[in-house]
Amino acid sequence: MGHFTDEMRRLRESANAAKQKRVDLVQHLQQVRQDLADNVTTFLTDFRDNFTAQSQQQRSERQDFVNHIATTVTHLRDDCRRAQQARLEEFIEMSQTNRAQRASFVSELKQNIGQMRQELTADRAEARRIWLELSMVTQPQDKAVQEKSA
Repeated sequence: MGHFTDEMRRLRESANAAKQKRVDLVQHLQQVRQDLADNVTTFLTDFRDNFTAQSQQQRSERQDFVNHIATTVTHLRDDCRRAQQARLEEFIEMSQTNRAQRASFVSELKQNIGQMRQELTADRAEARRIWLELSMVTQPQDKAVQEKSA
């Protein structure tokens, strides 16, 4: 029975070795599963932390951007108001200047027209005087010519 006992011992050792390998494999798989679980937990925690930090940073950047736009719009509106006020003041000054220039032009025009009317009146009076003188000079001659022809 020695051979049978040896075979049984070898079979038992083989079964024990296979069982130990299964136990080692199970322990190894449990360790791998635990390591993976730890890695996933660490990954998710890091991801959540990074996501939160990035979200806060982007929120801050967006708020800064909106504040910058609001400030820029305020400055633009102020600049626009100042430019509009300057144009209004320039228009008022220009209209006052134009009004004064028109008044001066009308005054000069009235003076020129008055002078021209006086000159025209003087010229008409002079022409009437000359006409009368000429008609007086030519009337006696015309009477002499009429008497000769009659």
